[in-house]
Amino acid sequence: MRRAALALISGAMLFALAACGRSAGASLSALRVSLEDAASVTVTASVSSVTGGRAREYTLECKSEGGKYALSVLAPAEIAGVSASYDGSVSQLEFDGLILPCGGIDGLSPLTALPELLEALKSGYETLSWEEGESTLVSLETDGAAGVTVELDSSGLPVGAEFTVSGESAAVCEITQFLITEA
Repeated sequence: MRRAALALISGAMLFALAACGRSAGASLSALRVSLEDAASVTVTASVSSVTGGRAREYTLECKSEGGKYALSVLAPAEIAGVSASYDGSVSQLEFDGLILPCGGIDGLSPLTALPELLEALKSGYETLSWEEGESTLVSLETDGAAGVTVELDSSGLPVGAEFTVSGESAAVCEITQFLITEA
């Protein structure tokens, strides 16, 4: 009798865990379908990172269209208006009509965090997902050196992300806008 009760409790726990994983995975799957069908995606976020022992924080807007990314710095005020283009390997900074090619960027930087986030959402390998309150958290592995954990709100849109490189936090994004424009 005791074994039957234990088996019933264990089965109920496994069913509950399986149900959580399905809804968490379903949130990512639905987002991926929306991203695949999108004409463009615009993300505005506060991006902070610590590189070389120095903390940096920027507010950036990233617009993805046709596999290319256009980024604009919104804050800090000293560099607001600087824009960049990025296609995954080559980036260019632009300000006041002057264009400076930057070449390839090794590793993750605040400038590449939002494009890397969008790429991870589209094609990253889901390693783990779980729910915390109204949020769903999904850990994704990418082709690059960074892994990312993304927080999805109750509607399935990203509201935050943390990139890790070699097990250490490399960049944190607090997303204030995630707009998908349908084709």
